[in-house]
Amino acid sequence: TANCTCLDACQNPPKCSAAERKSESESSATTTTTMVVGDGVLNEDTCTCDCAPGWGGTSCDQVADGSSRMLAAVSCQAAMVVIDEGPTSPAKSKLYWINPSGTNFKENSFQVQCDMSSRGEGWTLMGNFDGSQSVTPSVYANGRDPDNVVNTDNGGFHVHACEKFHGLDGSDAELRSVVVRLTMGKVVDYYRPRGSTTLCEMLQSNDKHQW
Repeated sequence: TANCTCLDACQNPPKCSAAERKSESESSATTTTTMVVGDGVLNEDTCTCDCAPGWGGTSCDQVADGSSRMLAAVSCQAAMVVIDEGPTSPAKSKLYWINPSGTNFKENSFQVQCDMSSRGEGWTLMGNFDGSQSVTPSVYANGRDPDNVVNTDNGGFHVHACEKFHGLDGSDAELRSVVVRLTMGKVVDYYRPRGSTTLCEMLQSNDKHQW
């Protein structure tokens, strides 16, 4: 753990894997039998756990339902899946925490509005636009007023930086496998990146999308 940036945490790092926690449980003096769930790996740069999809918490032993920064889901769809399988089903459209990167939840988790109205879908709101505001390619790249997401039911005018969504499809690469839904009043359109184009490249161009 020589690469760790916080010495105290590295001297007593969290047990991120189920195998580690099971071993600790079996070696303890308790006679209580518990089921060890959740899995992850220790990130030696941040001294935190990088949890497997569906899991969260400081030791990756809690269901990642998007209810808090520590329990951030990979996406709204991922949050919907675990909620719909649990006691609070069905998932409701509201503000959730997500962390598409799956790493360093303290730094990388952020809040988005999730549309859970269509069962099995779970749409992630990337931005809420105001016709009076100019939206340029740099806005998609850098984001604008992301904290406004908490101001109204759909979030006030805001745009999350497109790179924050890398990993939304479960991969470690830049986001390419994605469908974007554009709602303008009663008009709804769907489009996606063309070929090997990334989400960021598509949003900053006029000809790299496919309806």
